[in-house]
Parts: sequence; structure tokens; C-alpha cells
Amino acid sequence: MLKDWPITLVTLTIWAYWGTVILLVLYKHVRYGQKSGVIPRARWEKRLWWGIVAVWLAWNTLPFLAGFLSRGPFALPIEATEPGVVASLRWAAASVGVLCYLATLYCWLLMGRSWSMAIVPGQKTDLVTTGLFGVVRHPIYSLGILLMVCTAIVVATLPMLVAAVAYIALLNYKARKEEEYLTSCHGEAYRGYCQRVGRFLPRFR
Repeated sequence: MLKDWPITLVTLTIWAYWGTVILLVLYKHVRYGQKSGVIPRARWEKRLWWGIVAVWLAWNTLPFLAGFLSRGPFALPIEATEPGVVASLRWAAASVGVLCYLATLYCWLLMGRSWSMAIVPGQKTDLVTTGLFGVVRHPIYSLGILLMVCTAIVVATLPMLVAAVAYIALLNYKARKEEEYLTSCHGEAYRGYCQRVGRFLPRFR
């Protein structure tokens, strides 16, 4: 058992999130005989993947380390465990993280067989614009970013903050490149969709 309950909650949420991703990859392969882009094909995505894998490793290990270590740069700061505003903020962030995971499950269900971790050239996908996809173009990325921010608040260490900043930068680049690909696939339908809906945040008019 980890020594801090918010860290325990957020660690289990992260592991559940990525465990579900693994299950989705296996399900898509078995059920539809399709690839999920675990090994990207595009040159830019192959380079990007090294950064994403590094952040993924940090995201899955740093909270666990912070929950066990008592000192050092990876340990949870003593101030974070003291009762008060900081503790309440960490509990709130851990709870929001759980909601992010549940909302992401909903998005995965909406995408169905069109979901993949990376671009798979030649594999037909539907343009999903319903549900949360009608609010932002990349709700899974938006929720992933929010979950990462919640993790950084709960863990409250410098390495976790660096991982969070790197993750946001990598996803922003990945989203832009994917939009170029989707525009080539869906043409004017996707261009109109981009004009109506924001990338990570809702576009209020």
C-alpha cells in the first residue's frame, strides 16, 4: 500500500487507463483484425514515439516512487502531506483524474473500431463528431492532458512537472500532424469540423 491516499488513487487510475489501452489494442486485433498503431509507420510519428514512450514510463513510475520514497527528488514533498488547502487540492485532483478516465472510456466507445494509437495508413476510419467529439476535436487527448495535470498536482515533484510539460507539448504536435492526415482523408468535411470545434478546448461563439 502506498503511504499517501491521493497518490494511491491517481496511481491506480493511471494504471487502469493504460491497462485499458492495452485491452483495446488486443480487442481491435482479435475482433476486427486491424492494427492499432502501436508501432507507428510515419517517419515523424516514429521520432515522436520515443518521447511519448519516455513520458509514458515516467507517468507510470513517478507516482509510484513518490508514494514509497521518503526523501530525494522523486519523493513526495512533506508540505503536500500536511492537512490544509494543499491536501484538499490534491484530493480534488485525484478525484478529477478518475472522472477523466471514465470520460475517456466513453470516448473510446464512441470511436469503436476507428480508434488507434497512431496513424495507420490505408486503414479506413469514420469521422466521429458526436458526444465529446462535438465539443473538442481531440477529447481523448484533452482528457489525457487533464489527467496528467491532475497527476502533477497530486505527486507535486519536479520530475513529474517536467513529464507533464513534455506530454502536453508532444500531444499538441501529435494532434496537429493527425489533423493534416485526417484532412487528406475526409477533405472538406474535416475542414468544416475544425472550423466549428476547438482542438483541445471548446470554442464558444
